[in-house]
Amino acid sequence: MSFKNFNGIIRKIGRKVVLPDRKIKAALEKVFERESLDVCVDFGAGTLFWSEWLQKRCAKTWAIDIIFDTNKTVNGVKCTNDLNNIENLEMDSAGGMFFMSDVLHHLNKEYEDELLLHITQEPYVFKYIVIKDINCHKRFGNLMNRLHDKIINGETIRDIDPDKLLLFLKGKGYECEFCNMRKLWYPHFLIVAKKV
Repeated sequence: MSFKNFNGIIRKIGRKVVLPDRKIKAALEKVFERESLDVCVDFGAGTLFWSEWLQKRCAKTWAIDIIFDTNKTVNGVKCTNDLNNIENLEMDSAGGMFFMSDVLHHLNKEYEDELLLHITQEPYVFKYIVIKDINCHKRFGNLMNRLHDKIINGETIRDIDPDKLLLFLKGKGYECEFCNMRKLWYPHFLIVAKKV
């Protein structure tokens, strides 16, 4: 998700209000306590909030977002604007994590399908895939998120069905942990999928 046109301080305050970041961090810390990862890719990195947090826990961290210049480094995080540049990341995805927070609902369905195939089949089969998004089955909260994105970001978003994501990931050989993380009226969910 891109926040290029908005004030960083407002975003930070807003994130504390609506994002269950402590719960997300606690779930991810369990992964990092079990094993060290070669690389973390933060897809839809925006302000680098998660990239900078992941950088302290991974050998290499890459941030991918359309707002970045190709192969630029910001605060020690390697940034790129194109997923296809992942081929040049000098990484071993088999020992890595692909992380997406509030990204899928901004993508069209065709791109989502291509992205998920890309990161779950050779040559890029990530050991962990982490998806945080808004649960479409919670109608009121999903509507509030739609209004939020329309007003704040000027974007029309789409529904994300966590059941379909879980089915896809399990079909690709991932063991999945699912957690609902409601905050205010926002029905956040988190999937931590590990390749088995």
